[in-house]
Amino acid sequence: MPKNRRIHFRVTEPQYARIKANAEAEGYITIAAYLRYLALEHDLLIDKNIIQMSRQIQDMHGILSKAKLHSRPITQGTRVAVEA
Repeated sequence: MPKNRRIHFRVTEPQYARIKANAEAEGYITIAAYLRYLALEHDLLIDKNIIQMSRQIQDMHGILSKAKLHSRPITQGTRVAVEA
């Protein structure tokens, strides 16, 4: 699809330097490509992070469930001796 629309906005010199450095560090040839990526793909990155965190939580839940199966349950009325 041809890119025939423009978006203009102003930044300070330090902001420009930071954007340019970030674009280069991420391997982008142009700042425009980097900014397009940030503007259009950012939501996808958030979604991927949420999915990854959800999987990690599920994994931790599984680990905790297994640990619970192997631990001795504390019943009501059980007293634990505490040494002074």
